[in-house]
Amino acid sequence: QSIEHEIITLKRDMKKMIWAAILALCMIQLSAQTAADDERVRQRIQTAVMEVYDKAVAENPNDYDTRFARANQLYLNGEYAKAIADADVVLSQLPAKSKEMQFDTYMLKARGLAALGRYEDEVEALQEAAAINPKSMALIDLMGKACYNLGDMDAAEKNFKTILRDTPMNYDAHY
Repeated sequence: QSIEHEIITLKRDMKKMIWAAILALCMIQLSAQTAADDERVRQRIQTAVMEVYDKAVAENPNDYDTRFARANQLYLNGEYAKAIADADVVLSQLPAKSKEMQFDTYMLKARGLAALGRYEDEVEALQEAAAINPKSMALIDLMGKACYNLGDMDAAEKNFKTILRDTPMNYDAHY
């Protein structure tokens, strides 16, 4: 009778395991479906946002604030070449007194260039930004990474040490 009881218990445990496996597979399927739905929604929102920016820039091509916002969105969308092109237009339109916006635009351009692996051009954009705000830690960090990517370890180390003097717990600069 104990063997019969063990068989019954084993069958019951097997059924539980089968149901657990089926439930797990259903959850995985639902999760994959949710991720696909999320991506479709994200794509639709991204498209709608870009349509608004494109329309606004078409209506007023000299509105550098809108073009700068579009350049940031293009960068976030992974459209780095378009973001850089918009940044160049913004830089050509900005009044000379708009130093903060110039700095932000050069930084955006530099990040786009870095994403494309164009490190020499990134350094040029960062040098333009440094002429405006040489003490910016974000600038110094990007310059250090650009120098590192170009193989200029001395310049990279100098930049990272500057960051560490200001923020000793900056883990990026430690490496």
